[in-house]
Order: sequence, then structure tokens, then C-alpha cells
Amino acid sequence: MPGQSRNIGDIDVTPVSDGVLTTSLDVVLGLDKSEAERLSGKKIGDPVPIAVNAFLLKLRDKLVLVDAGSGNTMGPTLGKLPENLRTLGVAPEQIDVVLLTHLHPDHSNGLVDDNGQAIYPNAEVVLHAKEASF
Repeated sequence: MPGQSRNIGDIDVTPVSDGVLTTSLDVVLGLDKSEAERLSGKKIGDPVPIAVNAFLLKLRDKLVLVDAGSGNTMGPTLGKLPENLRTLGVAPEQIDVVLLTHLHPDHSNGLVDDNGQAIYPNAEVVLHAKEASF
């Protein structure tokens, strides 16, 4: 579902959900497992729900989407971003720019549908060169 918009200067920022990813603490890197358990209140192996969100930016005459969600590649509880954008009155074809923060699948797999077609066909996709080469 879409969240509440906030203005940051001249930019209207709206969080938009792609759904919920259920994972485990096993995905936490760079933190001792016992510390991850202490901080989260969960045990290793327990299911951990993680909200997968994108942000819709409206600035001047541009619509910018920060991250593209996962599409349906990570399970049936994800891939809701295009539908939730439509709830806001924004068709995926209206997005001018998709700004990818990084290429993890929950941030980038939502760029294309099951047939490999662009979900945001009119958007310029922007990714930092260092991330692309990584």
C-alpha cells in the first residue's frame, strides 16, 4: 500500500510497498549471530518479515521511482509495486526515471515482467557505475 507523502523541499516523497519478504536472520552479514538475535528478538531460523518498499518522487514535471521492488521473483507476497502505484493514480508507463540504489533482487527484479518486458517502459534507468561493475 502507499504510505503518507511528505514534502522535502520541492520534492513530494511517497513510500510505496512492493509487499513483504519473509526471510531469516541467516541473511544478516557482518554481525555476530547472537547479536542479531538479541537486537531482533528472533532466533536464527525463525521467519522474519521485511517490508520491501520503493519511493515515488514527484519533482517539477518528473516522476522518479527509487528502486523497482522484486516483481514476483521472490514469492507471492511481493510484486505489488505496480498495483500500488496505480492506487496512487500513477501508471507504470508514467514513470520518467527509475533510480536503483543497488542491484539486490528485492530492489531491481521488478524492472521486468515474466516475459522480460519493461514494467516501466518509458523510464530512464539510473544506476551508479560502481554498482553496475560490481
